Amino acid sequence: MNSKKERVIKIGSRVLFWIVLGAFLAFILLPMFWVIGASLRPNAEISASTISLSINSFIPEIFTLEAYINIFTIRTFGKSLINTLIICAATIALGLIVNAPAGLIFAKYRFKGKEGLFFIIMISFMVPFEAVAIPTYQLVSQLNLVDTYTAIILPTVANGLIIFLFRQFFADIPDSMLEAATIDGAGFSRILVQIVVPLSKPVMISAGLMIFVWQWESFLWPLVVARKDSLRMIQIALGDFRTEHAMLWNELMAACVISLLLPLVFLMPFQKYYVQGIANAGIKD
Repeated sequence: MNSKKERVIKIGSRVLFWIVLGAFLAFILLPMFWVIGASLRPNAEISASTISLSINSFIPEIFTLEAYINIFTIRTFGKSLINTLIICAATIALGLIVNAPAGLIFAKYRFKGKEGLFFIIMISFMVPFEAVAIPTYQLVSQLNLVDTYTAIILPTVANGLIIFLFRQFFADIPDSMLEAATIDGAGFSRILVQIVVPLSKPVMISAGLMIFVWQWESFLWPLVVARKDSLRMIQIALGDFRTEHAMLWNELMAACVISLLLPLVFLMPFQKYYVQGIANAGIKD
């Protein structure tokens, strides 16, 4: 009798689990399906499809790629996409070059004021960028870098969280390995490039992906420091689909689909390394 009751409870729990999971997935995925459907229908059809929730809200009656064609031919979305990819690539490269050595120094080297400096770095990534946007802009303006790629990239290269990530990972590298290399006459650069980096592929990929996502999603800083249309990034370009008489919803949705799919193309193949890097760089004493 008890076993039968336990079996009923087990089945009921499993059914409840799948119901909750299904509702959660529907809550997340249905808006995405609507966005994809809206990008594949004429702009005039979008208003009619949102009056009531039905299958037509997600599956267009008239399929068309007009919105995707227009954003690359009539709009300047293609230029914004290229700008964003260039800026992301440059930020990733410079970010790894700057933050990896800093993480190694904090993990394996002793110097006066090390703990205090690391504490400041820890505090830095807890401060929202909006709080330092004005003084950063003033500095960039004094250097005559406004409306340049450099102005967008430079303030985002050094990152306290990425330094912390590297520091936690490098702390697990045996000191004896670095000491042996030092005895053999290897300098800091050689130790970093020939010993540390080959052992650090997971954290390198994790750091690169984090930098990519932050730069891809950045809005405030590119909006403030790069006012030329030729420097517009993808998040700024998403606000460029309003005309004098109407909102081009289908083109906006097409741009949103592309801005979502491209990060997935980069993130999905490296998901294993990303998770491994984060796991290996957990907080340790």
